[in-house]
Amino acid sequence: MALKKRIVKDKETRQEEIQYAARKIFFKKGFLASTVGEIGKEARVAEGTVYRYFESKEDLYLSLIIPTARNIGKGLAELEKEVIQKKVMNGFDIVMKILDIYYENYIIDRNVFLIFASLLSGFFLRISEDMRSKINDEVRINFLITRRIISEGKNQGFIKKDVNEYVIADLLWSTFLGIAILEESKERGTQKDHIYPTLVEGFSLLAQALCAKAGRG
Repeated sequence: MALKKRIVKDKETRQEEIQYAARKIFFKKGFLASTVGEIGKEARVAEGTVYRYFESKEDLYLSLIIPTARNIGKGLAELEKEVIQKKVMNGFDIVMKILDIYYENYIIDRNVFLIFASLLSGFFLRISEDMRSKINDEVRINFLITRRIISEGKNQGFIKKDVNEYVIADLLWSTFLGIAILEESKERGTQKDHIYPTLVEGFSLLAQALCAKAGRG
């Protein structure tokens, strides 16, 4: 009988498989009730193998942020090009397109945004420096792009000159995250989804306050 060939997977593939398994376990049972052993079993690897790729359960949980952060970054980069090429003709649309980028990723995976919220709350103190650095790098890129978008909007006269792009980048993200998490918690009690209308209202108010030319065009 011929011996079965041992399938050797590259590091990236194995890591993605572990993350996929982690998503199923974490989002079914919650972070605290989940164990690395269960995740390894779901991924069909030994518990020790999981620790070869992720230093702790916290690191594995927080690593699920990274793909979404990258997707948001891609959307923001495309918007930056559009603003520079003057395909976006007013400040209101700039702000609302940023909302659209956030929301498109939110509806793909709401659970990841709960992880964003838990990270910002300071819940996770036991996180490796390597994972902290990876997350910070991805998030920092998104804030930098957002700042450049706001700055270009100021240069083109769409956004008020006295607006601080550093503050606004933080404000846009925190407004989105805060509204999304609040409305989601209310939805669990009322069974009514008001998330998107509330986000639109909130971002519209921000746009009107920030923009020199707030009309839709």
